[in-house]
Amino acid sequence: MNVGDYIKEKRKERKLTQLRLSKLIDIDVTVVSRIEKGIRKPQSNILKKLSKALSVNEQELKEYYFADKIYHEYGDKPETLDTIKKAVDILDTKRK
Repeated sequence: MNVGDYIKEKRKERKLTQLRLSKLIDIDVTVVSRIEKGIRKPQSNILKKLSKALSVNEQELKEYYFADKIYHEYGDKPETLDTIKKAVDILDTKRK
């Protein structure tokens, strides 16, 4: 599931239309539509507003966002997983 699918699913669970959601987060309805279709990626300030409007954990929403970003950058090639593992190693090293 990509970030747009996740947002759409959560919006529908809360019985919100795209128009209502767009008004709640103060963006144009076409932007919501494009985000849900995967045409446009939400900016970080929009992710924060979406998490509040959809009553979802902001960190979980960010995880979908970054996973989607990685997939679009690297695709489903075998080296994608190696790249992710390397990133985890780097993060673990920096935390110590």
